[in-house]
Amino acid sequence: LYGGSGTSYSPPQPAAPPIGNPYVGTPYGNPYMPAPQHPYNPYQPGTPPITQSPHGLPPGQIPVYYPPPPRAPLISPETKQFLGKMMLTLIVLGTLFALVIAIIQGLGTLIDRMQTQAADLPMRERMAGQDPNVPLHERIAERERIIPELKSEVNRRTEERNVAKLYEAQGREYVRVGNLVAAEQAFRSAIANDPQNPTYYRLLGSLFSQTAVQEMDIEQRMNLWKQSIRNWEFALTFETNEAIRKDSAALLASACYRLANDYLNLGQEAEARSLLYSGREVADPSSEVSVAIQGLLDRLTRPDDSNP
Repeated sequence: LYGGSGTSYSPPQPAAPPIGNPYVGTPYGNPYMPAPQHPYNPYQPGTPPITQSPHGLPPGQIPVYYPPPPRAPLISPETKQFLGKMMLTLIVLGTLFALVIAIIQGLGTLIDRMQTQAADLPMRERMAGQDPNVPLHERIAERERIIPELKSEVNRRTEERNVAKLYEAQGREYVRVGNLVAAEQAFRSAIANDPQNPTYYRLLGSLFSQTAVQEMDIEQRMNLWKQSIRNWEFALTFETNEAIRKDSAALLASACYRLANDYLNLGQEAEARSLLYSGREVADPSSEVSVAIQGLLDRLTRPDDSNP
């Protein structure tokens, strides 16, 4: 046909369908499965969605893994609320209890103070009624005998300050009559009874300065200047009045200047220079003593012109 071979042309026949296994389901499932008739419950097997086994597996439901349900809380909300209320109640009750204890202690302290004041009253009246014409040393001795018997610490401190004032008056009297040794002891006793009063340190510092000016022995004089400086330093530490502080600083600087001169006479320039620096630090820059200190420092700083 058409100049070809004598055989006839046959169109290709379609391939025969493959022979399937009637016992194995389709590997792709049923895309037209009916909608689920029950609510979906991931924790109840056998409920929708249901999928068919893949190719090669026996028919049935494919196992699906679901995470475990959340762990139940250790403390339920009701228990937590109960514990919170209980803690709040305990805090309120504890605060009230502490307040009651504080009030009781305060009342006890007040009662004790009233009792001690009442017990000390006769002795304090006795000391307050001392005859001013009685010699100072007798009044001091009587107060020092009564003070240890006072029950209140506040009353003891008050009476000790009163004794310190008597010692101050006694020391001033000794200075007036020229008994400087007894005056020193009286001022020291005043400090022992009222150690934070700057007045007694000023009196003792002035006493040592006065004695040092009259002392001819250089070693004794230097020791007196050192004690004077120490007491002026204490006076500055406890003094709060600015005008008095200024005067005390000037007297302290003057004592430093005098002691520095004695050190220079002994050839000890390092000690002298240290004292001059200390005096210059506390003195008013416009004061005479500050000018004198600076002049002595300049003399120590400049080289000796006499040496070639």
